[in-house]
Amino acid sequence: VQYPLVTGRFLYHAESTLPTAPYIEEMEGGELKMWIRPALDGNVKESLYVIGVDIAAGTAGSYSSNSVACVIDRMTGEQVAEWVSNRINPTNFAYLCAALGRYFHNAVIVPEANFSPNYMKSIVEEIGYQNIYYRTNDKVGHKKITDKAGFWMTNDEKRIELFERMQNAMAIGTFIPRSKE
Repeated sequence: VQYPLVTGRFLYHAESTLPTAPYIEEMEGGELKMWIRPALDGNVKESLYVIGVDIAAGTAGSYSSNSVACVIDRMTGEQVAEWVSNRINPTNFAYLCAALGRYFHNAVIVPEANFSPNYMKSIVEEIGYQNIYYRTNDKVGHKKITDKAGFWMTNDEKRIELFERMQNAMAIGTFIPRSKE
C-alpha cells in the first residue's frame, strides 16, 4: 500500500470521451488516485494498461456501492491508478471509463458484465470504444472468444478461482496493488 502521488478530478469531454488537458485537476478528495506521476505535458508513460471495472448503480446513498475503475500496468503488474465514486450512473461511468482508456494509451477495459447492460451498450455501441475484454467459451477442447463483453462474476466457483489467482499473483509479485481499499 502506498499513498497516491496524485489525487484529483479526471478531465475529459463527456460526449467525445477525449481526455482534455491538463487531464487532472489536482484536489484532495478527488475520485482519481494515481501512483505514477504524469509527465510535464500531463500524459502518462507509454505502456500496456488494463482497466478492471466494477459497476454500481450510482445512487449516492449512504449505503451505496462504489463504481470503480482500477488501472494496472500490464508490463509491471503494478496498480497505477483508480477512480472511485458512488455518484455516477452506469451510462456516464461507461463514458468516463472510455476516457480513462484513451488516457492510458488505449487500455483494455475489463468490465463486470453481470450488473448493467446499459454500461455495455454505452461503451461498445454508443461510444465505440473497441478495446474491450470479451469472454471465452469455456467448453472443453477449445477456447473461443464470444461476442459477450465483460467478465461474469455470478458463479461462486469462478469468483473463488479469480481471488485465489489474484492472491497468488500478489504473493509472487506479479500483481502489486497500491490502494489501501
